[in-house]
Amino acid sequence: MIRRTVGLVLEYCAAIVAGMIVIAALAAWRLSSGPIALDFLTPYIEEALSAEDGSIAVELDQTVLTWAGWDRNLDLRARGVRAVRSDGTVVATVPELSVNLSLRALARGMVAPTSLDAIGLGVRLVRTVEGGIEFGLGDEAGVSDELMLALLADLLVPPGPGRPMGYLLRVSVLDADLAIDDR
Repeated sequence: MIRRTVGLVLEYCAAIVAGMIVIAALAAWRLSSGPIALDFLTPYIEEALSAEDGSIAVELDQTVLTWAGWDRNLDLRARGVRAVRSDGTVVATVPELSVNLSLRALARGMVAPTSLDAIGLGVRLVRTVEGGIEFGLGDEAGVSDELMLALLADLLVPPGPGRPMGYLLRVSVLDADLAIDDR
């Protein structure tokens, strides 16, 4: 009787493992053939990346899950990222933003990034006639220090579980173009 029970348990375990292998193989095949659209996550990521005071809102065109090679593994990518003031003025644009989310925050019901990688970013640095420095991100956006100051202010606050950006550990820029205008 015990031998038969052990045999059945082992057969069920083998069936579960085989099923998981088939599901993993199908997921790998699907990811290798192209990105998977996750547009249902877009509003949550927009909320997590937007300023808490509402001064700057982040808008995304598309959210996808993609396999970016052996160096990056699975990436949650936001495409067509725009930072917009409350009056509708575009402050910055990023063609593609890779986002890694905190599992601890997700367990608490909060979407919070742990790392942000801006991919293909256009950066403009302007030295004014008066000697001041102005900074711009993206092609659509004008040159403005507002976004940079807001980002720095948010990054200088001590990390903590009470706010989405409190989980952020790393920000990086990949494949950027830098344009310097010395007036």
